Amino acid sequence: MTIIVYLFIFLPLYSLFALMLNIVRNIHYIRQIFTKPHFLKPKTEVRQ
Repeated sequence: MTIIVYLFIFLPLYSLFALMLNIVRNIHYIRQIFTKPHFLKPKTEVRQ
């Protein structure tokens, strides 16, 4: 029974940790894009 309880406690924490890592990676990627506006502006102008 203790192993089942450990899994029920550990798996949600692990999934939350993975979500946090994904969010941090996405924020880092978005920052890299926004620090280069000259690279992004012509594409958005062409698309719009």
